[in-house]
Amino acid sequence: MNMSSRSVAFPLVVVLAVACGTGAIVATYSRLSHTWDEGIHLAAGLELLQEGHYGHQTENPPLARVVNAIIPYVRGARLPPRDQRRPTVEMAVDAAFYRTPDYIRHVTEGRLATLLFFWATVACTWVLAGGRSDPWVAVLASAAVATLPPIVAHSGFATTDVAFVAAFLLVLVALRRCLRTPSTFSAALTGAALGVAVATKFTTLVFLPPAAVAILALHAWPDRRAHLAALARPALWRRVVVLGIVALATIWLCYGFRVGRLADLNDAFVPFGRMPTTGWPAFVRDWTLPAHEFVHGLLYLKAHTEYGQPVTMLGQFSARGFWFYYPVVFAIKTPGPFLLFAGVGLVGLLRYRSGRDWHWAAGLGLAALGILLVSLASPINLGVRHVLVIYPLVALASAYGLVRLAEESRRPATVLAAGAACVGLQAALLWAIVPNQIAYFNMLAGRDPAWVSSGSNFDWGQGAVALERYFAERPVPELYILLSGTIRPCRMKLPPLKSLPDHPVTGWIAISDAPYRANGGSVREEPCGVGDSPGPRRRVANNWLDWLKTHEPVAILEKTVRVYHITDLPPQTAR
Repeated sequence: MNMSSRSVAFPLVVVLAVACGTGAIVATYSRLSHTWDEGIHLAAGLELLQEGHYGHQTENPPLARVVNAIIPYVRGARLPPRDQRRPTVEMAVDAAFYRTPDYIRHVTEGRLATLLFFWATVACTWVLAGGRSDPWVAVLASAAVATLPPIVAHSGFATTDVAFVAAFLLVLVALRRCLRTPSTFSAALTGAALGVAVATKFTTLVFLPPAAVAILALHAWPDRRAHLAALARPALWRRVVVLGIVALATIWLCYGFRVGRLADLNDAFVPFGRMPTTGWPAFVRDWTLPAHEFVHGLLYLKAHTEYGQPVTMLGQFSARGFWFYYPVVFAIKTPGPFLLFAGVGLVGLLRYRSGRDWHWAAGLGLAALGILLVSLASPINLGVRHVLVIYPLVALASAYGLVRLAEESRRPATVLAAGAACVGLQAALLWAIVPNQIAYFNMLAGRDPAWVSSGSNFDWGQGAVALERYFAERPVPELYILLSGTIRPCRMKLPPLKSLPDHPVTGWIAISDAPYRANGGSVREEPCGVGDSPGPRRRVANNWLDWLKTHEPVAILEKTVRVYHITDLPPQTAR
């Protein structure tokens, strides 16, 4: 097939890749229980749909949350009246998933809308690659993104991560149009896309500047004198003003054009302290402000950044993360075929710098590097999901380089076939790991990848459905249980439950990977609580589970939940 062909075969291949990714996503709905964040996100969206109010963990903007909550809302999900609401986490998961006994249906309803963001991500990748004007680049980049396990994994949850990727790429689509056909209208479109991205996730404010600087610098470099001279033209600055005004108006639109006081949203600061008592936030806390929920969200994020995020990596604990966290998780969560694809493609990108659109492709690759470098300073280490946007940028730059490498090669078909083979192997790998895409690590992580990094990279509380099915086939008199996440164990069809004590016991035990590896801390006194919600807790020693680690589990469910049957204990440990 001629490399410049506009055959329908190219979009058809992308459709097949999207179908592959979509099938892998849908396959998880009935297999994986809800994760730590899904209940909170859906509750925030329900609050906005139900009450026209947005005060529920404002650190995350509302756009993706309200889209995810539409189907549950239409299907009857409601938050209880404000004066009857229990602790936040319990209220959130009950409203989202436990309003009737049909748990799987409610989980599915909450997750379906994320498919829209997955499809939008692939569509934006196709457009950014040039579409039918550069079909081999477009098909390789789009198919690679559609079958990447990290992207597919998080496209299966009712969260904001893939929505942010789609929104971020939409900004780049608008930016490319603005660079190609500069006009007031193009600037307004870019502003609207920017507003949508900010209203999807505040990470836009951190990741877009280095990405935009990289893209604009590479774009301007060939004719840099003319571009520098253009900085003095009033037309350019009028477009910048239009962009900014439209972006702010779009953000306010996404917040419902509401006005209010920061003081009315104090409760959202509970995790990281109350509203600041000094500085401008304290000064304006009683003012009536436009988009006050947006301002409050930025303050919430600032408080979280100052507080940090406790995390364990490489067997070490840090209260404020590790500077090398994101490069490491990106390296170990990326499948080998994609690493090979990217390696060859980036070599081609650096080698052949005279091709059409080279500066655009190189700008995207440099943007990915800029985002990764910015992430080094983040004290909030919450999994590869926070840097998912790097993947399509790398895929675009790599696909461009690989195709240009093929054009300069004596055997272009062989080079293209090798790139296609990498994508095909990745698709096969994806289906081999279904439904455990979230727990996938490549060989660089070794035999115990969760030791390198757990949390949303491995155990995000998704194994409870498998536990329920396991004991449906194996009735037992009682079960000691300690699960991570926000599952309500007593709402599941499990044996009579007991909290795992801090001394050796005999019987059946089920424990998630995260608490299994935890270095001391506290655990709930009773087994039916939710996550970190209020309730009786007890302190446990650092080595309190050493006795259990000397036993082999009889099963490991969805890679994350260990099941033990302890029939006897050594005399020195038995009680």
